[in-house]
Amino acid sequence: EKINDSKLDFTVEVINAGIGGADSASESFYITNYLMDFKPDLFIIYDGWNDAINTVKYVEYKNIENQSVKNDEIKPIKFANFPFYRTPFVIHDILFWNPDFSAHNIVDPDLISVKTDLWKKRWQDICEKNESEKIKTVLIVQPILGTGNKTLSTDESLMVPKLDEQKIPLKILDSFANELPTLGKYCDKTIDLRNIFDDTVEPIYFDLGHPTDKGNKIVAEKIYEIIFPIIVEDIQNPS
Repeated sequence: EKINDSKLDFTVEVINAGIGGADSASESFYITNYLMDFKPDLFIIYDGWNDAINTVKYVEYKNIENQSVKNDEIKPIKFANFPFYRTPFVIHDILFWNPDFSAHNIVDPDLISVKTDLWKKRWQDICEKNESEKIKTVLIVQPILGTGNKTLSTDESLMVPKLDEQKIPLKILDSFANELPTLGKYCDKTIDLRNIFDDTVEPIYFDLGHPTDKGNKIVAEKIYEIIFPIIVEDIQNPS
């Protein structure tokens, strides 16, 4: 909407390729093996939280990165595979959804440096590959509850007891953000948005990391501010 309202004499198509629960391993895999088919001019990568809260062994990361692309297999007896049978599954997830993230396996603090190195290497590789293809890349570290200095609303304050679960993820996000200056040598832009809600007193988070519509709008406006000069430059210099 922000791009459309800018009244550019140029059509800009935005594709939301986000996947629920994705981390840098799956994101970089899909960029390399699927999303390039869309012939993009710019990738906007907005992540951090899923990498920070999920315990994944090093070997599992390597398996994801090295796996070959296989056609999805549809098993006839698995009704969830068929769109016209999905409604009950969706309703079930809505009715029984629990925002308690205690089920996540918190990362071993001793693996923070390993996880950070993997995160950094993936995005460095993607940015270098994109540059060779003349594709711009913007890498953003996202905010979660506890980043920055936001004054918590009444609703957000109710989640403070759960912030113990955030201690290690917050350290991991700190570690990711510390790598942004180095990654800036390979990516076109690296942005730390962990403090984007510092001046917002309204409720932003409805759990430990997902923003409300208000929060999403604030983030979208900031991303627009970041990418608009890149879009204009590409239009003026199509080569």
